[in-house]
Amino acid sequence: MKLVDHITPILNVSNLDQSFAWFEKLGWKKRFAFGEPPGFGAVKNGSSEVFLCLDGQGSRGGPQPRHAGDDDTGGTWMSWWVPSRDDVDRTYALAQQHGFDCPWPPTDEPWGVRECHIRHPDGHTFRVSCGDTTELMGELTAIRERLVAAENAGDPRAFEELLSDDAVIIPPGVPPIEGKAACIDFVRGVMAEVKEEFASHAITLTSAELVVTGDLAFDRGTYVHRLTHKDGPGEEIEHGSYVWLYWCRDGAWRVARIVGNITERGGDGAEECP
Repeated sequence: MKLVDHITPILNVSNLDQSFAWFEKLGWKKRFAFGEPPGFGAVKNGSSEVFLCLDGQGSRGGPQPRHAGDDDTGGTWMSWWVPSRDDVDRTYALAQQHGFDCPWPPTDEPWGVRECHIRHPDGHTFRVSCGDTTELMGELTAIRERLVAAENAGDPRAFEELLSDDAVIIPPGVPPIEGKAACIDFVRGVMAEVKEEFASHAITLTSAELVVTGDLAFDRGTYVHRLTHKDGPGEEIEHGSYVWLYWCRDGAWRVARIVGNITERGGDGAEECP
């Protein structure tokens, strides 16, 4: 049973305005300031949020780092996860550009992350990190390849396993199909039509980028679909583009959105592309 929607840390700060400015220089945005004068506020970046409390709700300050990588310090420590290992380096460079305290440079750590440390003026330490996504990229690629193989084989069982419960398919020229059951019915229908009309077919997908951020990922690329008519002029070749969205829920990655677009049709049996 899921009992937690999200957790928001609260930092004790000595100056709200200065803290807002500090975060904004690192790409965060002020979300609100409460009170007159303000004594509580928040900053936000994407879906992540940090509350700031003036002179309360926790401690600040304390021992300073005695050497690079020293973790026996005061304040609050938090992990700040970024989408790529290059973003660790970029965040560190941005912090240095603004003269911020950066006690630990970007380092490939033995526990599988690239990490640097940035300290808030009140002694709070952010571990800016990104894990090694090689294994995850392979997992997502394998999901795509399984679904492509299933489509080529006319077997919808992989879609039944790998689509999320709230999946949406948006095909070219067709209203969105919403919900897993409706998507499976649509896939079955397409497979039946292809089997009825064509002697053979093969679709290949070529990914242009696969990006993971937290429990979301998207895959963007192009596809080629070759279809041989049973009775007709020959082969039809369809070119298009796609975007797939993956969600990770309860530790399992599933395909949540499939969007396709036809860009060109050719070959002896092709119809004009709408």
